[in-house]
Amino acid sequence: MTVTNTTDPATPVAGDGSLRGAILQNVLDGGGDTIVFAAGLTGTIQLLPANGALTFTANVTITGPTTSPGIAIDAQHAIGVMNVVLPAVTVSISNLTIENGSAANGAGIFNNGGLTVTNCTLFQNASQTGLGGGINNFGTLTVLNSTFSENFANNGGGIINNGGMMTITNTTFFDNSASSAGGGIDNPGGTATVTNSTFSGNSALFFGGGIFNGARLTLTNSTFSGNTGGDSGGGIFNEASGLSAITNCTFSGNSAASGGGIDNAGIGVTSLKGTLVPLNPPAGTAPGRPSTSATTSRMTAVAASAAPASTTAPR
Repeated sequence: MTVTNTTDPATPVAGDGSLRGAILQNVLDGGGDTIVFAAGLTGTIQLLPANGALTFTANVTITGPTTSPGIAIDAQHAIGVMNVVLPAVTVSISNLTIENGSAANGAGIFNNGGLTVTNCTLFQNASQTGLGGGINNFGTLTVLNSTFSENFANNGGGIINNGGMMTITNTTFFDNSASSAGGGIDNPGGTATVTNSTFSGNSALFFGGGIFNGARLTLTNSTFSGNTGGDSGGGIFNEASGLSAITNCTFSGNSAASGGGIDNAGIGVTSLKGTLVPLNPPAGTAPGRPSTSATTSRMTAVAASAAPASTTAPR
């Protein structure tokens, strides 16, 4: 099925050439369609607030163009951009920009089903008082080769994983922020696996500028730099209920009042292997001075030896 224009009609009709019309046609077809864009078609689809978010109730694949400037779906700071509302529905999107969404939960994308995001950019989506600026995940989420930039939420500026299963690979989180916890990612429940990814310039007012983890986190071959946690965990905050396994990662130039690189709270367990945590200063210390928090200092010593270990230091 081919999208032939970048409009969002006030009265969308299945098969009318718009993206919304193609999504409606997919439902009539019983799901399983692949939606593509006409050759040479690029630009921005500005969603009409009266139409609401693009909502998926049947399986579908949407493949955007690879030619610049591509296709952006813009919610004009008025509504969410996409909703996958049914647990049995699987949606795959690629080569799209999801931007300027505004919703209480999942301003860019709300996912309660199976969602795969490939080669996409999620930009300036905001859940001003809610969860998941870029994505709010309750289902199964796979993110590949994508970028999350300048998204905002109370918790989970880039992504919040609410009891779902989340796998992130080759993805960049840059300049996302949270007014509470998890500037880049908030993982309060469920399982999160992050590989070959970069967290840079993300911030949280309280906990976990890069990542807040309260459940299960497996982190491999990733880099954290210049992230800020106002209270604890500039790079990562691992809550008492959290279990984090961190392998071959680098933390540099992150800052927080406690645990510039990593803060492991209470009885939370963080294991480090082949991981470097140099020069992550507490807020207000001189540049280049390593963190002096008990938790982070112990983790730094483990990281330098490149040997597996577990820490359960109290805060």
